[in-house]
Amino acid sequence: MSIKPLILLGAGGHARICLELLGLMDGPEVLGVILPAEEGHLAQRLGLAHLGGDDDLPDLARRWPGLAAIVGLGINGADMRVRLRLLKTLDALQIDRLTLRHPRAVISQHATIESGAQVMAGAIIQRDAAIGADAVIGSGVIIEHDAHVGDAGFIGPGAVLCGQVELGPRAVVGCGACILPGVRIGQSAVVAAGAVVRRDVPAGQRVMGVPAREVGEVTSSPTA
Repeated sequence: MSIKPLILLGAGGHARICLELLGLMDGPEVLGVILPAEEGHLAQRLGLAHLGGDDDLPDLARRWPGLAAIVGLGINGADMRVRLRLLKTLDALQIDRLTLRHPRAVISQHATIESGAQVMAGAIIQRDAAIGADAVIGSGVIIEHDAHVGDAGFIGPGAVLCGQVELGPRAVVGCGACILPGVRIGQSAVVAAGAVVRRDVPAGQRVMGVPAREVGEVTSSPTA
């Protein structure tokens, strides 16, 4: 477990889950929360100090060398812009992200979990699966053998990635969706909640339905 000074970004539902998960892991103390000024009161609800907004991150990085962060922002629908912008800022400031693994997740000893990934309660990650940096694996998600989740991928609760599925960087899989074996989902693509995906999905495309079909381009998520 990291002993670096640690901050939390955000104070909404996802942030509260991450904070609780940190406690279950017996993780390090959080120094405070990064929030816009008008939302500073939310830090008090968590019993944490309000350390300022995004613009204060460079000063905090200088004040605390080796600073690490938990990115407690989820996504608004399938819109990842805020989360991805913050990850880019943290990279520029060389602020590492803490990896979170819920103690009630089942993770094969032969699976790979990269730095900053978040694995929630009840998730199952099977042998030779690979989870990229800063990816979020929601509650009850199943990642089968040899499936790969790209950096900053986001998988909603109850979704299933069958064997040898490839999920590209920054792609989103909605709650309860199922990706059938060997399917490739391109970067920044979006799979709607409940969809069943039988064929490859090109980068930047949105699919929905059973079976899933393309319904247009993703306009809310950057491709880089």
